[in-house]
Amino acid sequence: MKDPARAAVPIVAMTANVFEEERKRAFDCGMNGFLSKPIVIEELVDALKDIIH
Repeated sequence: MKDPARAAVPIVAMTANVFEEERKRAFDCGMNGFLSKPIVIEELVDALKDIIH
């Protein structure tokens, strides 16, 4: 992205597709995290902590 502020916004995929190739594809597209549904709050918090730190 040309706008650095927008490029810095973290993106976490939340999907029912839990296949490893989907996970890899999400990260290859530039996502910062990957969570499977149903969302487990502890996993969400951990993913956000990983992104922030």
